[in-house]
Amino acid sequence: MKKIDLKNRIMVKGKGQPVVLAHGMAGPKVWEPIIEQLSEHFTVIAPTFPGYLETDGVIQYSDELYVDFLEEVRIKLGYEQWCVIGISMGGRTVLNYALQHEKSVTQIIVIDSAGLNNFSPLFTLPIIKKIAPKLIFKMLTNSKNVKKLALEDLVDKESPIASWTIEWFSEMIANPVVKTNFSRILSVIGTEKLEWHTGLSNIQAPTLILWASDDKTCPVKYAYKLQSKIKDSKVSILEGHKHLGLLEKPEFFIRSIIEFIKQTKNQ
Repeated sequence: MKKIDLKNRIMVKGKGQPVVLAHGMAGPKVWEPIIEQLSEHFTVIAPTFPGYLETDGVIQYSDELYVDFLEEVRIKLGYEQWCVIGISMGGRTVLNYALQHEKSVTQIIVIDSAGLNNFSPLFTLPIIKKIAPKLIFKMLTNSKNVKKLALEDLVDKESPIASWTIEWFSEMIANPVVKTNFSRILSVIGTEKLEWHTGLSNIQAPTLILWASDDKTCPVKYAYKLQSKIKDSKVSILEGHKHLGLLEKPEFFIRSIIEFIKQTKNQ
């Protein structure tokens, strides 16, 4: 894979304590409902991770790739420390990042994080691991499957933003390069991060765990599992929403994030 160029893939807005937003598999657009209000309190950094731009070419995803990318962004922007926030795949990324770059992290906020469970039992089978990217890519060539994926567990099918979510998701993976990368990434982040069973106990930074009660991709029980592994971490549950509750109830996340960062600023 060619070296990822940081130019034109990092959005910085606002002033104050630096806060980086690590997007999930749905891409950076997921942060649109909360960036503006967060930037009134903090310097908000929203990078586009490798694999989500056509110019990236086809990548070979690994957890290390995303951790290294995040650290490269921090160094390029000149921040000594920052608060790391991640949703879904991004939750997996910021937890991995905190374990490797503890001194660079002031606070951790994870939203419906991947990494604690296998999205499907099939993902654990060696033969499936090899062919999963091709199977996922083929599935995503069918618009009905794309619509089902967008509505089955991202937002409520009766939601006012349901059609927008389908359109946005469909547009993102319409590009064959991005679709290939999406398929490769999903085949990895859809598996449990076994090192976390013992590793997460090493996290010292104040940690907030935000979760949607009706999430099927990453069921809410894993919010409490995560809490049990990270010392003094806090959990807050958004009732009645699915995996991307952030899109439907941004005010819950804005309020929770601002309050937590300000309360733990000097810890």
